[in-house]
Amino acid sequence: HMKVTLPDPNARTVIGQRPLPGTRSTLPCPSLTSRSQYTAMIRLLTTVACLSTLGLASAQWLDPTFGTGGLVATSLNAGYDGAFSTLVQPDGKIVIAGSIAGNGGYDFLVARYLSDGALDTGFGTGGFTTHHERAQDFGRDVALQADGGLVVVGTSSGGGTDKVVMRFTADGDLDPSFGNAGVVIIDDSAVDDALWAVAVQPDQRIVIVGQGFNGTLRTFYIARLNTNGSFDPTFGNSGEYEHLIGNDFCWAQDVALMDDGRIVVVGTTYTAGISAHDVAVARYLATGALDSGFGTAGTVVIPWSVVTDGANAIAVLMDGSVLVAGSEGINPAYVTASKLLPDGTLDTDFGVNGTVRTYTGVSPTRCGAIAIDASDRILLAGTAAQDGTQRGSYLCRLTSDGVLDPSFGNSGELINGTPGVYEETPAMALQADGKIVLAGITGAGTAIDVRLIRYTDAAITSVRPLDGSFDMLIADDGGLELRSLNTGMVDYRIITSSGQLLKHGSVFTTSGARERITFEDRPSPGLHFITITSAYGSWTAKFMVQH
Repeated sequence: HMKVTLPDPNARTVIGQRPLPGTRSTLPCPSLTSRSQYTAMIRLLTTVACLSTLGLASAQWLDPTFGTGGLVATSLNAGYDGAFSTLVQPDGKIVIAGSIAGNGGYDFLVARYLSDGALDTGFGTGGFTTHHERAQDFGRDVALQADGGLVVVGTSSGGGTDKVVMRFTADGDLDPSFGNAGVVIIDDSAVDDALWAVAVQPDQRIVIVGQGFNGTLRTFYIARLNTNGSFDPTFGNSGEYEHLIGNDFCWAQDVALMDDGRIVVVGTTYTAGISAHDVAVARYLATGALDSGFGTAGTVVIPWSVVTDGANAIAVLMDGSVLVAGSEGINPAYVTASKLLPDGTLDTDFGVNGTVRTYTGVSPTRCGAIAIDASDRILLAGTAAQDGTQRGSYLCRLTSDGVLDPSFGNSGELINGTPGVYEETPAMALQADGKIVLAGITGAGTAIDVRLIRYTDAAITSVRPLDGSFDMLIADDGGLELRSLNTGMVDYRIITSSGQLLKHGSVFTTSGARERITFEDRPSPGLHFITITSAYGSWTAKFMVQH
């Protein structure tokens, strides 16, 4: 394999460090010129601090038409249920695959949601379906076929650990024409086997990747199945191919298809002598043979650091370049991504010498998914962790040259989390309208639920407090439209991010009706705050004005 050398990791430049919501952060200190401004700002700072603690710093990017303010938490039982993968169907419905507590362990879980975040009751039973094979069943990835069928891959253990492939119909039933009553079990060895990712080719054949075993060491594993679940004999060795990258064990975690039929896979390789985990990338021909035109004999190793690194996600660009992303280090730990040119060398015009490090935290900080939007911007989704108890959903957007996009979120990043609540979003899918769907888990203790988050691809001008007592939108001419759930007089104060009182007044609101607040001059672009006070309480929200 080819080994790519990086600069000294101790001398690296780390960009975009952000605290997890709920940790100490610094708010701007505006200049206050009157007692009324001071009173309003006290309310504002108190409320904004609460919003930050609750992980709503990303509120202006959350899609208010999805779930509750852009968030969905689905409890399917009293214990664990979580998503490891997601996709968006052409009709806008959202599918997740993962696991759910059941039968004394964990079962495979597949669920489908409507575009508004509600479970699709036309799928399975009440919107979800489960399948039990053994004591520990984990669904790791899902792919959509042309007829609406869903292929789910994962691992089943209990008296051995095997690779599992399942096909569900568009209604959520196991497809009896696939494998054995909808299920294919691949038992290649007596040790741990695993499937981590799946992709469906245009001809509907199914490519699966994960971990194999060569009799001595764990290996990169890739296979191709026909549409009925049988091995494709034209691929690899009777449908399968496994090999080592490096001298010790390795495994594959994600797969991407190229337009010409070649296949690119990313994972991790381990070197026992120095206890180092590095990123491993392999490119295969359509026949399953390693592509000698990539790296050294078809493989590349990228040592992000001298400790524990690993890649979980891969994407292929139109020119054949490859993006890989994952986690680097333990404490500190980074969300890290690299770009390889079509020949497998690092693209030195991307990030710093081919690699970008965004969020800085501790393990398990990581990237779990990559997506490329219609403007060729790069999205990385995963987990932001500051300590063992604070984990938040993480999303960042990079420009095509590997720089955090300052027009997105908070200097290129969005984090959603609550202190004491375990939250991760290792899965991501893009909608046709550019909205971004993240999927994962949320909860505390043994009560873990499916988490879905939907962000817009640009800041929106709609805000809503936590209790839903009012919402507000910004009209095209810059005026504000306020809707309250209560009837009565409402006092409002609008303040710029620098502390200037922009407008102060009162309006009488009728429950459910919109009342308009106009400006003599359109507010300047940038962040603003509005404080609403009525007989029912006081609320503060922030909104962005864009021209």
